[in-house]
Amino acid sequence: MKKYIIINILEVIDIKKILCLTTFIICIIILLSGCKKSEEKPNIDDKISAEIQYLDKEISGFIDIATGKNEKNYDVQKEKAKTGVSNKNTEDSNSKGNSEESSEEGSQEDSNQNSKSSNQQNQSDEYEVTIMSMKYNSSNKIEDSQWDELKNSIEKLYTSWTTIENDLNLKDNIQKDNITNLNKNFDNLLLYAINKDEKNFIKESIESYANITNIADQVEYEKNKLYKLQSKNKIFEAYYNVQENDWISAKNNINLANSYLEKIENLKNRVKVSLKNLSNSVDQNDETVFYIKYEDLINEINYIDV
Repeated sequence: MKKYIIINILEVIDIKKILCLTTFIICIIILLSGCKKSEEKPNIDDKISAEIQYLDKEISGFIDIATGKNEKNYDVQKEKAKTGVSNKNTEDSNSKGNSEESSEEGSQEDSNQNSKSSNQQNQSDEYEVTIMSMKYNSSNKIEDSQWDELKNSIEKLYTSWTTIENDLNLKDNIQKDNITNLNKNFDNLLLYAINKDEKNFIKESIESYANITNIADQVEYEKNKLYKLQSKNKIFEAYYNVQENDWISAKNNINLANSYLEKIENLKNRVKVSLKNLSNSVDQNDETVFYIKYEDLINEINYIDV
């Protein structure tokens, strides 16, 4: 009887051990599953951040081509110049010649000799320097080869967009309208590129960039990078405003761009100067000057390290 009781007790103990072990294993599984889920969130956020940077680069490239912001719109000019040393020598030599003419009155031979000596001195001290200057070319028309480049780029963008669109739809905080609109933007861009519709292509590119910026504002995108996106977006919109001769809207967008740029940490002063120059061109309602200053500012913003 005692032996039977002991056996029952051992069996109960074994059952309790099994239950404890089972419970422990279940807890471990739950904990590991929770850790895995918590790790998935930053991974998808990091992936979306990389995808936003990719879209930023691609659409910015479209806008650069469409707005003429490329090297072919500038011509390198070379000029020959005399140094200040030569000018000084010329003045000294002429002064000396005049002095000798005054003191020797009528000594034509000596005067000619001094003049000849002066010219020889100028030639010996004079040398050439090359001045590199940039001459703006106001013709911003998209060439046929560039239309082909744009079509190819948009078609490549489609191959990536399917994955990007799926990732964006995983985020509940992203407004679905922004994703849908961006999808429509890409469709329209391809059609405008095929039809070589420059004005609408620029407009659609800028609208695409605005949708990308809105999406970036709804996800965990690094703040300085977001401010950079937002400032570029407003500068792009100002460009379109100027094309439409809407200087008031252009000025408002430049002011908004300034408000975003001021939020970027350690912003270089040269960016602020470029923005001020662009703002001044809007105040003057000078379209040609605006396009030059626009390109300068976009270049400066692109080089902001965030």
